[in-house]
Amino acid sequence: MKNEKIAETVKNVIEEDLFVDVDTRSCVIDYFLQNPKEFEKRKDALNKVSLNFFDARKTQLKSELDKGNILFFRKYNYEKILNDYLCKNYQVESLEIDLLSFKMEPVDSAQKIKEEVKRAKRAKKEKEREEKEREVLSNLDNVIWFKVIKKNYIYYKGMFRDGKELELRINNTKRRSKQASNSYLKYDNKKISYVEYDINVVIDTIQKTYSKNEKIEAMSRISDTKELKKTEAEIERERIKEERKKEEQKKNREQLSKELELISNIGNIKWEKIIGANYFIYKGIFRDNKVVEFRVNNTMKKKNPTAMYILRYDKKPVRYAEYNGDEIVELIEKTHPIIKKNDKIIAVVHKERMSSDKKTQNTISPETEKKRKEEIEKRKVELEVQQKLKRERERIHNERMRAEQEAKRLRDLEKQKRRQLQEQEEQESLKQLPQIGAQDFVVRRAVFKCMHAKHEVIDLTAAVKIVNDDGKGKLVKVAAGYCKKCKIYFIMESTYQKIRNMGIVVCRISDEKSYLKNPYINGMRLANESILMQFGYTVSQVEGLSSTKRQKILAVIIDNHILTKTEIISYLDFFINQRKYQSRFELAISKWEADREFVQEYRIGEFTQFGVNAIYRR
Repeated sequence: MKNEKIAETVKNVIEEDLFVDVDTRSCVIDYFLQNPKEFEKRKDALNKVSLNFFDARKTQLKSELDKGNILFFRKYNYEKILNDYLCKNYQVESLEIDLLSFKMEPVDSAQKIKEEVKRAKRAKKEKEREEKEREVLSNLDNVIWFKVIKKNYIYYKGMFRDGKELELRINNTKRRSKQASNSYLKYDNKKISYVEYDINVVIDTIQKTYSKNEKIEAMSRISDTKELKKTEAEIERERIKEERKKEEQKKNREQLSKELELISNIGNIKWEKIIGANYFIYKGIFRDNKVVEFRVNNTMKKKNPTAMYILRYDKKPVRYAEYNGDEIVELIEKTHPIIKKNDKIIAVVHKERMSSDKKTQNTISPETEKKRKEEIEKRKVELEVQQKLKRERERIHNERMRAEQEAKRLRDLEKQKRRQLQEQEEQESLKQLPQIGAQDFVVRRAVFKCMHAKHEVIDLTAAVKIVNDDGKGKLVKVAAGYCKKCKIYFIMESTYQKIRNMGIVVCRISDEKSYLKNPYINGMRLANESILMQFGYTVSQVEGLSSTKRQKILAVIIDNHILTKTEIISYLDFFINQRKYQSRFELAISKWEADREFVQEYRIGEFTQFGVNAIYRR
């Protein structure tokens, strides 16, 4: 019982020293394990029992930390290690896990450690900033600067080699004594403050850069404060602004055209007249089924003549086309508008207004009528001209687009011809190299070395035939070794994988293991069933060849006279008969049977053409 109390007391001491949290992700144990130097500095402040526990179980604690568990589970396992340590030292059967009841608030020692960690991080950042500022100050003469003159200040702006902005501001005064009074140098939008520097030396250094590049000097002569080197974002904003402006101008032109069309067809609309106390409104429907409204404000005739008439089309005022209000009233009245009664509007006809309207109608002269008609005809002609211009622009645009498409087609055709010519020339040059034929034997090895130590292997550049997915063959250059006595070629495994991805390799290829097991000198007299495998044919699920790929390999073997159709069928029959009673080969047998049927039908009658995804006959 006494030992249990001692163990509990020691446990509380150790937990107060080592189990408190430094931050939300680590406790003191984590901090000491990750920073051994810090532990050496602060171990004198720890209790002796805590030091003994940490030294005795350091390996176990480090192993638990490396598992990457979250803080709660780490401390839970740390406590299990502590309980095991105390039980052995004080001969106690067991101790309870009290993690949930233990106070997790940092005590003074943990708080100090936490503050010291922050100070260390801050000191590190300050040191890095100081080093960066020294680097900037020592490379000012390698920066391209742009000068901007303001009323009271001069700015020099440039881009450092890491892509961050530099800015120097100096007082725009002729007095040398006050030149640097309000000056500063910024890097990455922060003032250089960790390194002392002479602003006049910085200015002289920047001024010297102009003598190195006359183009820069010319660009720096900016008198306007707003003229700076435009960033990509500013250029993009200006482009969007310009596009919006063009779009708005286009809409305005379309609106003007519509408004002119409306004004020229005022007399063709059926109008309704609504009369109010101080105004009257004409309403009608245009031919595009949109509402037209013309309001005459009588009370504003003397005060504000421009507000006397308001013409609206589709609930929007006519803004772009000019019109004469008096002439529009005359045109509308000639259509004999229907006076509409509305419960919400009191229709009042003043005698004075009616008499003035009659006088106006009776006093229209032939010259005025003629002038009005001429104006209407003039506007119609303008509209027709605008429409013709629009159609002509569309025609020119369409012709230009067709011409550009045709030019692009011709360029693509020319590029295709050049590629074909280059391929032909390349193929002709490859024919001059040593040819690895369909009957040649190639070994994939990590080194160019014959199995017979006394045989000499020479390095050479050779050409091997590859059949593409479209069934066409081409030569490919490969680096190889060649044994004259064995008549065997050697290529690297990486070379094999590269040419294999291009298509079917038309030669016999074996891996290093099979080659070294072969008892024959020239490596050609292997088991008959391996010939298909040497050309890449397999039904293995690991390789995962599609039926099209397998059958294409068989066709290449037949076309290049490696084996006859009868020989291939006999090999496939051998495979099938050898494994037909083994259930795990059911899928393989079905593939062999399908391939056997393909070989039987291949080249019977007309020529068989291979496609990428299937086999087509024509």
